[in-house]
Amino acid sequence: VKLLILKAFRKDKQIGGYGNLLDCAVEYCKGVPLAPKVLGSFLHDRKEIYWESALKRLEQSPLPKVEEVLKISYDALGWEDKEIFLDIAFFFKQKYINDVTKILESFGFQPTIAIELLVEKSLIIISHGRLFMHYLIQEIGRNIVRQESPKEPGQRSRLWLYEDIKHVLMNDTVRDFIE
Repeated sequence: VKLLILKAFRKDKQIGGYGNLLDCAVEYCKGVPLAPKVLGSFLHDRKEIYWESALKRLEQSPLPKVEEVLKISYDALGWEDKEIFLDIAFFFKQKYINDVTKILESFGFQPTIAIELLVEKSLIIISHGRLFMHYLIQEIGRNIVRQESPKEPGQRSRLWLYEDIKHVLMNDTVRDFIE
């Protein structure tokens, strides 16, 4: 609860009126410390009505998974921010931020603001000039790309598993553009 309050209100104490909503939010986090951090960052500066809406979204699954709680911040991103998030998850985890920024800029992206937004949403961390991402957050990125084409890896935007790359090359199933 304290971690959620700290992330959602940027204070040690909550703003009045969120008591029951805080309890519900903590329930969805299933004891994973990263979950209230991400959910709290998503709900930061939002009114109670938005908290209720976000929690109802999580309620729609009978047994919500931790990944669903963590993915809520990703779902709220714009297209370019989502692409940069996925690029970091696949290619730039633990890389120097200056190098990553130059590479992303060469593809026409505006990474400086996107990276700042990803930090605010607790999707990445910058430490000692490098980009870091919790493995659960990285797995969400991989699942998002896997869902682009669950059965045919050649139709996905990014490949990372040796078996998938081998399959694509051996069967010539590559789509027009893979990053």
